[in-house]
Amino acid sequence: MDLYHLKGKLCRAARRCLLALCLLNGPADCLAQEPEPINTDRPDQSDGVYTVPTGVFQLEEGATIGEDLLQNNLMVRYGLASGTEARLLVDAGRAGMAKGLLPVAFSVKQRLLAGRGARPAVALVGYAGIGAWASGELREEGIATELKLAFESELSDRWALGWNIGTSDSLNNVGVTCGLGWSASAKAALFVEYFATFSQAMPRHNVDAGLLFAVLPELQVDIAGGRALVGAEQRLFATAGVAYRFSRRSGDPVAVPPGLP
Repeated sequence: MDLYHLKGKLCRAARRCLLALCLLNGPADCLAQEPEPINTDRPDQSDGVYTVPTGVFQLEEGATIGEDLLQNNLMVRYGLASGTEARLLVDAGRAGMAKGLLPVAFSVKQRLLAGRGARPAVALVGYAGIGAWASGELREEGIATELKLAFESELSDRWALGWNIGTSDSLNNVGVTCGLGWSASAKAALFVEYFATFSQAMPRHNVDAGLLFAVLPELQVDIAGGRALVGAEQRLFATAGVAYRFSRRSGDPVAVPPGLP
């Protein structure tokens, strides 16, 4: 969950402060725009509705540890057009006895609706994992696909609710997430989340919670942890990571997030 609406409120407050400074210091100062805060799809399990601005690269890197689990998780995001981004996901590490490179995945996120009042913001996210682009026993046949809808509603200036529903494995699996985010300050946000997978086997129910902190407008660090609620494996896991958004070239237009004035 990207806490998009929470950060949108903060952006609007910052713009009001900037306008006041412009009135005091003169129009020349108004030419500079404050950078939009970085907005990520980690460390939780939900995809957010936010898309990176056109022509901008964003890296999201983290490590996940648990019982018989140690993985590096990398996502590269690039803004193709307003409301459209392409993503590359590369995970590697050890899960049980298997270790190496997991199937490389490509993804596209398309914003469908901006939030208005009681109507949530909506985005469509698709994934395609190339089974042959993996190492050793992690290699798979064919292409694994997943399609999901991401929703997010602004509850107040500080609270936002995000949820996903999706399907994978030729409609045999259904995945759901639901997360509540709280903006503690202009730089820090907390979340708690439920996520589950339903299939012909026993459903897997899980919870996690974490902290996101913006060191700079373009740099974020995060930490989170969670556990399984139901099933034979009462597993625990933890993750920590960093995300960086590369700056635009001088003279490029600055994109405004959807739904902001």
